Amino acid sequence: MLDDDPTGTQTVHRVPVLIDPDVPALIELLGRRARMAFLLTNSRSLPEARAAALAARLGNRIRLASRRSGRAVSLVSRSDSTLRGHFPAEVDALAVAFGEPDAPVLLMPYFGDGGRLTIGDVHYLVRDDRPVPVAETEYAHDPAFRYAESNLRDWVVARRGTAGRPIVSLPLDEVRRGGPRWVTEALLTLPPRAIAIGNAADDRDAEVLAAGTIEAERSRVIVARTAAGYVRARNGQQRRPDLGPGQLRVGRGPGLVVVGSHVVTTTRQLERLVADPPAALEVVEIPAPAAMNSRRAARVGRAAAARVGTLLDGGVTPVVVTSRQPLDPSADDPSGLRLAGRISRVLVSAIRADGHRAAWVLAKGGITSSDVATFGLGARSATVLGQLLPGVPVWRVRPRDGPPVVLVVFPGNVGGPDDLRTAVDRLSRAASGTDRPTRREPDAAAR
Repeated sequence: MLDDDPTGTQTVHRVPVLIDPDVPALIELLGRRARMAFLLTNSRSLPEARAAALAARLGNRIRLASRRSGRAVSLVSRSDSTLRGHFPAEVDALAVAFGEPDAPVLLMPYFGDGGRLTIGDVHYLVRDDRPVPVAETEYAHDPAFRYAESNLRDWVVARRGTAGRPIVSLPLDEVRRGGPRWVTEALLTLPPRAIAIGNAADDRDAEVLAAGTIEAERSRVIVARTAAGYVRARNGQQRRPDLGPGQLRVGRGPGLVVVGSHVVTTTRQLERLVADPPAALEVVEIPAPAAMNSRRAARVGRAAAARVGTLLDGGVTPVVVTSRQPLDPSADDPSGLRLAGRISRVLVSAIRADGHRAAWVLAKGGITSSDVATFGLGARSATVLGQLLPGVPVWRVRPRDGPPVVLVVFPGNVGGPDDLRTAVDRLSRAASGTDRPTRREPDAAAR
């Protein structure tokens, strides 16, 4: 799995994560007979050309490692369930570098835990038990990945680099009536470079599509571009209960929360956390405009880092956040990706010196989580332990130096209004050795 941010691990457990592995590291991984592994790319934070170059570099390394180890591999480009990401550029670059430029693509953004369903080729986000076409949600207005299509056929046609490519639907009624055998036959008859839209409305549909794909891959290479719902199905894992405080095995003392995502879901969750804190915490705000000037960014980062250290020494959990006001993209950065990267670097600079001292770390937002793991904690690898809440994975990170750190990767677009507070509550209780919540948590239906 080439994961364009760390949130793709949200549906599985006991799966290794590698960060920028070289060929020997991949050969060692394949020699361990792992069923699945994630390669963290964080490519959603990159401009398209750099994302494609990264996919090509990793695709070449995977090809060499597969050949030298004698072990065949399947490729999945895991991306966002709300259609944000570089498609088809990084998928095509991956296929070419892997030596399969004509491989068809399975496009399947299904993610049941987050209410992302595809029915009749239309992709929906379920809110308050109502399916909303995804182009009518705020995610379609992301300045870096703006789109106006909910029908995936139309969405594919609108993407640069898909002109003239065959688009084939794998309809829900055929998936359910014909089962894996029908899916296999449909995939084997695809023309070169075709894009097959996988419709799925529940986990069983994802399992049927995955089983059919596995069988088809005995005869031809298929590159999958999917969300996290396919990941669990492809790995053959069942759902597991969320991790409780007694299973988290965090250290003692205060934790550390880092919030970079600016989507509406995150802002509402942050407001609930601050209004009703489940533990002693203090907000350390980093003004987003500071990132636009390197000298000011360095000064703000140093001040925030000093405050973070003081709070941890005093037994208080720092909540390091960027200011919530939106910033207009500049003429030389219309997508806003360059500015987002600068903001993330300031956030990371605030926790780099003391992140390893926290009993646990929670990062909110995909790009933020990747930078916290890679640059803040110095991780080269990690293991996915399971979920803290639906769609919220827990990693045990192995830094370059020091003991392992528990990192909660909390996607920006996941969860109900109380879920960030619930996560901090559970982690704080685990760090204090108590199972008693500060107040009644909302049940799963309410979330």
